[in-house]
Amino acid sequence: MMDGLCDGAGDIFRFIAFAVTLHKVFSNGKSSPGASYSLLDSKIQMEVCSRFPSDGIKPGGLRSKLYQAYIKYRRPVQIMVLISLQSLLSSVLWNYFMINYHNILETNMESVFTGNVNYSAIVSTQNTILKSSTMWIICYFWRLVNPQNMTQIQLLVVLYGKEVEYLTSFQLIGYIPVAVVGLLSYLHLSYVYELVSTAATYI
Repeated sequence: MMDGLCDGAGDIFRFIAFAVTLHKVFSNGKSSPGASYSLLDSKIQMEVCSRFPSDGIKPGGLRSKLYQAYIKYRRPVQIMVLISLQSLLSSVLWNYFMINYHNILETNMESVFTGNVNYSAIVSTQNTILKSSTMWIICYFWRLVNPQNMTQIQLLVVLYGKEVEYLTSFQLIGYIPVAVVGLLSYLHLSYVYELVSTAATYI
């Protein structure tokens, strides 16, 4: 539990730091992704005026300040939400497939199959699948897209000062590797279940 809490706290503070960094870069117009933010203050004022044209809201009022903060941090927060959802998706899929692979390949399946079951054939099939090249390929690609490796990549881009380029480039395409590996794992898991089911009924 402590390990999970520390990992979660580290992720939260890292994402907040990324959002602050993106805001600073965008507002200063120091990189091409933030070029449209070079006139951020005047843009905010125009949007606030259009949002509160004549309803008695003072420019320095609470609603005006909240809306200014929303305009300032909207884009960085959007990017970090997309990046954090990638980690969440990877974590959910990782846990789902690891649990199901464990249940199918590392148990005797007594809770699944009842009656006249060939357990020796199940064990033989499980061992064959575990030693197959396909299983190792699936494990290798999950090693590349699992949440821990995503964290390592993010720390690496920080080390080289490329966090803005990474975050703006991978906010959408970062879903593709996770989705592809997840789909292939689902197809392989279905195939594995059929093999074990066939072995269980083979007398």
